Amino acid sequence: FRWGAQTETTRVMLAASFTDQGKVFAGDRKISQFPIAGVSDGSGGSSATPQGRFIFFDPRVGEVFSITLNDGVLNDGGANKPVFDPNDLANSDFHPFTTADRFNFQPFNLLLTPNKRVNIFGKAEVDLADNITFRGVAAYNNRRSVNQAAPVPLFLGSDAGSGFFLDNVFIPADHPFNPFGIDLNGGGDNPNLILLARRPIEAGPRIFRQNVDTWLLSGTVEGEAAVAERQVYWDVNVTWAQNNAVQRFFNNINARRLAIALGPVDRCLAEPGCVPFNIFGGQGPDGKGSITQEMLDYVRFTQQDTSRQEFFDVTVNVSGDAIDLPAGPLGYAFGYEHRKETGFFQPDAAVIAGETADVPASPTAGGFN
Repeated sequence: FRWGAQTETTRVMLAASFTDQGKVFAGDRKISQFPIAGVSDGSGGSSATPQGRFIFFDPRVGEVFSITLNDGVLNDGGANKPVFDPNDLANSDFHPFTTADRFNFQPFNLLLTPNKRVNIFGKAEVDLADNITFRGVAAYNNRRSVNQAAPVPLFLGSDAGSGFFLDNVFIPADHPFNPFGIDLNGGGDNPNLILLARRPIEAGPRIFRQNVDTWLLSGTVEGEAAVAERQVYWDVNVTWAQNNAVQRFFNNINARRLAIALGPVDRCLAEPGCVPFNIFGGQGPDGKGSITQEMLDYVRFTQQDTSRQEFFDVTVNVSGDAIDLPAGPLGYAFGYEHRKETGFFQPDAAVIAGETADVPASPTAGGFN
């Protein structure tokens, strides 16, 4: 939409637009359906898989294992609890983890993110006097967008690098879903849990919804005047802009709660809503995973982050010719500018506390003149 009008002293223009962009999944295009284009052997995939990856030291045999559940094996903590024999891995429900076991996250990811954008723009010019003109600009933009990524990968253990709660996790041997028969300890002086990686596809993909507002107001008064029979040109400009963003991140995992649900059962049951979490599970032949809705209700949360950036600027400029010289007039120009910028980023309280299983963040705020 565009509209304009004018009179002898005034000119006005208004414009508006609406854009509705659809989505395209990375898996829908051949070039992006695998982490490395055209390579389908697992290269570039994630070690956080639906069947899990388990790297730990077993003191019973003095050996470090790097294993994963066999395809189709489901750990329900009962009759279907998988078999692990450190002396006979070939006849266990696990096998050594290889590149072929890596998780292809691309089909979950968006290549083109859906968004809806509203843009409104206005401009006006008014001749205040013969040699004085006012120009004003106003603009507004709103973006509502959605991004999607594969379910949040869970990395636990001494080499995880996931923060305090998951790096130092302790899973007792008697945890109802622990198939290995030994304590798994990621912290302390002698940790034996090096890395436990699991992709909880039961939780659903990571969904990021953004609502972003951007405002702009700008005004200029400019003119010219005769001073000592010479023309002096001047202008005064004021600009203000602000950007406000809110992002909601769905299907994130609370690391502190996950550590409690993986720890001693009596400690878990003392927490309202806590049930032991089955991170050792996997996906059965029917495609259903081992993580139940009740487990997810305790550890899953929606993260909300907010941010704002604000800009204010004032400039004054004066120019003209001072004197005439043989080669031409000697010109001058001088001006003044005051500029102020401020901003802040405020992550979710759980993220600030280090309780997220996803990317950590800290609040920040600042500004300058």
